[in-house]
Amino acid sequence: MFKNVIVAVDGSEASNAAIDLAASLCGTSDARLTVCHVLQMPRPAHDAGGFAREQMMSEEVHAGHEILKAAQERAQTRGVAAEVVLQTGSVADGLFEEAKERGCEAIVMGSRGRGALARAVLGSVVSDVISKSPIPVIVAPHPHG
Repeated sequence: MFKNVIVAVDGSEASNAAIDLAASLCGTSDARLTVCHVLQMPRPAHDAGGFAREQMMSEEVHAGHEILKAAQERAQTRGVAAEVVLQTGSVADGLFEEAKERGCEAIVMGSRGRGALARAVLGSVVSDVISKSPIPVIVAPHPHG
């Protein structure tokens, strides 16, 4: 069992599987679980004097907080209290920064269940994290196999 785990969430079924796995890895009530959502801010096609960017940022931040709230509640139903954090930038960098700051022993992420061709064409956030991580990365299997 781990004493300090960080789990990446995005509100998907795959991240729900990651929350479940992270909660089971924490096991005891004295373990710490950090739930992290990383905002990757899209750029609007037309900036309209900054308004579009601010509006998009506001909407993304609100959605991020909703994702974190749902993830925290899911962890609590599995008997684990979780702290939440909202980061911006690349998923890998956001996770690594939080994991280092909090002294986490492992990162848990959900698998998207993509095939080899999709991974090759689209890239994979999970692969990026695994290849750069200074601590173990545990990937929860996709909920639908």
